[in-house]
Amino acid sequence: SQRSNPHHAQPLPFYLRPLLEKPLQSLQSEANAMFPYFSSTSKQLSLVSSSPLCFAPRLLLVGESALLVDSLASAFLHSLDHCHLTQFDLLNALRDGSIQETLSHTLSEAFRNAPSVLYLPHLNDWTSLYPEAFSLLEKGLNAFLPTCPIFVLVTGVGEKEEITSLFSENTFKVFALSESVLDRSALFSTLLPLLTRSCSAPAAAPPLPVLEVE
Repeated sequence: SQRSNPHHAQPLPFYLRPLLEKPLQSLQSEANAMFPYFSSTSKQLSLVSSSPLCFAPRLLLVGESALLVDSLASAFLHSLDHCHLTQFDLLNALRDGSIQETLSHTLSEAFRNAPSVLYLPHLNDWTSLYPEAFSLLEKGLNAFLPTCPIFVLVTGVGEKEEITSLFSENTFKVFALSESVLDRSALFSTLLPLLTRSCSAPAAAPPLPVLEVE
């Protein structure tokens, strides 16, 4: 009930769970360190503390595979049931009308429901399709105070240096989904028993009755 468009938040698919379970835990621990509102005592923290609990909580998730990046981001968002989630989808923005108006509304909604999560998937697609929208995004994020409790999660597919160079200022902490992070040993330890088990021959089909010739 606290999500504007919850279709991006999904648990890990069963076939990717062994591969991405450890990266998901690492991503969650980094996010918790940047944004303590994710903890179970966030309401108590926000009530008793008058000092800021975060400083520019912005995380950039990059990787070579769109499937793995989207699956990891969706599983991370799925674990944040208690946080308000606002997201900007480029395809939905094209369908709804003006991209600038949709993006401005998204930023305003995230600010209005703070502490909240702002999800911006496939950032590198913006630069090729609508660079003016990316410029508006930078201005909107810079308008937020660094202590504003809005956790910004941005994803990009491609080279790490190529995506980080899109920002004029290095204000994002980067989480790279590289080959060294993927737990391939857990994936193959799950697959090998399935591949090497013996298969019994299928049972013979019962004989079909012989019908009379019409």
